[in-house]
Amino acid sequence: MWGAAQALGHADPQFDVHEFAQACGVNTSRAAKSSWIENGLRMEVGLYMQPGTWKFDPLTEVVTTDTSDAYHASTSCSLFRRGYQNAQIRRFVPGRLPANRRPCQCITLNRT
Repeated sequence: MWGAAQALGHADPQFDVHEFAQACGVNTSRAAKSSWIENGLRMEVGLYMQPGTWKFDPLTEVVTTDTSDAYHASTSCSLFRRGYQNAQIRRFVPGRLPANRRPCQCITLNRT
């Protein structure tokens, strides 16, 4: 389940690992109270590493909003989702974003 979930989560930003685990027959009754399902995946700050590696995809764009003081690797970043306030999402090429934004920890992860 975890191997397939790694590939699916990497490919689909809307992937829900809990729904997938349930469809695979995994007992998820405790999953809402703990993070044991996520612990089997190679991910950090809501971003999946490339399947079979410990590497993230190279950044081709970053996202932010008018209400945010940070920029993120993608809208699937858990910190982006936590602070998102239904503002318009703005996309930038890395290195070409407003100077008043700081990188989220999803940007500063080892991205090779």
